[in-house]
Amino acid sequence: MLRIFLLALTVLSAGLMANETETVKVKAGKFLYKTELPGLILSADAEKIKVDSKNWQNWIVEEAVKHGQSVKKGDLLVRFESEAYEDALKAAKRNLETQKANLVKAQRLFEISMKKMDFEKKKAALTAEAEEKLALIYKEKGHEQAKINFEQDLVDARNSLLYQKEELAQLKKMYDEDKITEETEEIVLKRQQNYVNSLTRRIRTRELAVEEAMTVKLPNALFNSEYKRAKAKLDAEKTAVEWEIFALTERLKLDSQEEALKKAVKKLEELESDKNLLEIKASRDGIVVYGKISSGKWTNMNGIEYKKGKSFIKGSTLFSLVDPTKFIVEAKADYTQVQYIDERASFFVNIPGQGVKELSLKGKSSIPDNNTFKVTFELKESAGVYHGTAVKAKVFKLIGEMVISVPSKAVHADDDNPTKTYVNVVENSKAKKVYVETGLSHNGKTVITSGLNEGAEVKTK
Repeated sequence: MLRIFLLALTVLSAGLMANETETVKVKAGKFLYKTELPGLILSADAEKIKVDSKNWQNWIVEEAVKHGQSVKKGDLLVRFESEAYEDALKAAKRNLETQKANLVKAQRLFEISMKKMDFEKKKAALTAEAEEKLALIYKEKGHEQAKINFEQDLVDARNSLLYQKEELAQLKKMYDEDKITEETEEIVLKRQQNYVNSLTRRIRTRELAVEEAMTVKLPNALFNSEYKRAKAKLDAEKTAVEWEIFALTERLKLDSQEEALKKAVKKLEELESDKNLLEIKASRDGIVVYGKISSGKWTNMNGIEYKKGKSFIKGSTLFSLVDPTKFIVEAKADYTQVQYIDERASFFVNIPGQGVKELSLKGKSSIPDNNTFKVTFELKESAGVYHGTAVKAKVFKLIGEMVISVPSKAVHADDDNPTKTYVNVVENSKAKKVYVETGLSHNGKTVITSGLNEGAEVKTK
């Protein structure tokens, strides 16, 4: 591989040293693709040490290992302050007991409400049933009886008048036959006549009352009876609906209280499990490295460490515990670069202080992330290599042994059809437009896949 790399450099240097002219004679030869990928040297076995708490948010460092420190399995990596955490744990336990009491209260109130609901629904149903019966009785009997009563009152009044008139007539006859003094007769007759007149007026009033009752009061009474029946029925239905809604609301309140209790239980369980993170110990042997990958760079090349009182939030990455014996190079390629990265290409990396080292392709992503593809290489020699070192991964790929290529500036897009490309071929001192199909363009050269033969003279300007 190193021999191919040196050969590639020789070919590229020769191409750069060639003098540019206005025309170039087409020759078939080797076409080498070369590019560089920004990347990082990382331990092949690196464990991120994170604050993977479930509930507790604020983690304050009490003590932590140093950057670059070697540790053994079981060694303390970081210890966090516990006072605020213990206070929160006690508060969570108190809250759990409160939620339990609230749930018991809510369940009891719900039971009472449901009993009250049944009572009120039955009461409304009985009221509707009573109005139904009353309306039926009035319709079948009461209404007709009321009519009879009004009419009978009028008959009674007329009979009273008739009786009084007859009595008046008998008095006059009797007075004409006996020998009572004229003054006494006059007084008695006037009194009886006045009573007759009064009954006559009352009969007229009674007649009006009967007419009013038959045309207004009795129809209204029948309507009111039906109205009370219908209203009581609707009120019973309304009560049933309102209580059903009330029952649903109370059920939701009870469910909410049950959910609050579940959350309180879960919070306490999570807080209790978070206690294990107050002291984080090494799961294996390794070296502690501060920092992380951010925008393709290692964030802590200067070895900044955490002082006592440093605060972290839930989910934060503290540092990495790495294996110092085996490394990879994690690089990024764009859409053009990634298609030439495969097992037929050669890969190298120039490590500061270590020189050029060969790489082998481990894998590449098939889906881009932020318009780049992740490419992973294995570093065959790891002596003197440090986790997080920024490097450039060099890629060399021989496209072909007998490839026709021309300077890229010699290839033009057709103004009439931009999908077509052409070169100007010189024949008999005259330029001729020749349409060609092109392939890869790289390092100032464009591969011609068809339309141009070796030996043709092509204008470059």
